[in-house]
Amino acid sequence: MYYLRADISAIKSTMNRYKPTFSIHEIGKVRFYGGVLFGFVLSLVLFCSFVMLFKCQFIYAGIIDGDWNRYLKF
Repeated sequence: MYYLRADISAIKSTMNRYKPTFSIHEIGKVRFYGGVLFGFVLSLVLFCSFVMLFKCQFIYAGIIDGDWNRYLKF
């Protein structure tokens, strides 16, 4: 636990050296919350694409069985 606190304090001191007064007001609320929303949507899209990629493993079994209902449920 001590190492984690030391690492966090080192990161904070480095950030304060480069950007001592960072706040949401500097970059604007629209840009800040837009970035948060963009990150959320991007993570959702990546999650769905990884789920679909995982489901593509069963295409060969679906072709052989002829039963796609088991593989197409999301």
